[in-house]
Amino acid sequence: MLAFDDVVGPSKAITDFARTSRILTVRAGLLNNQVITAGDVEALASMPSREVLLAKVLGLMVSPMARTVSVLSGPSRSLAYVLQARADQLAEAA
Repeated sequence: MLAFDDVVGPSKAITDFARTSRILTVRAGLLNNQVITAGDVEALASMPSREVLLAKVLGLMVSPMARTVSVLSGPSRSLAYVLQARADQLAEAA
């Protein structure tokens, strides 16, 4: 099987087929003109897909920014709660 962009998908397909049907045995593979062992093919098959890995990287990049925005908006949010509580106190007193 040939794969040009995503090597994980085909290795998963071949490994699953070899596992379910007993007619195929993976002995080695070829990746970037280098021979890889059957264990390496299994390791490729156990990796998440490219899209999942990109989503994880994006999540790691966005997470600190989201926390920074949350920390910076905390004081203004607290001030709004204090002002609302004071307005409620004045409304009850009147």
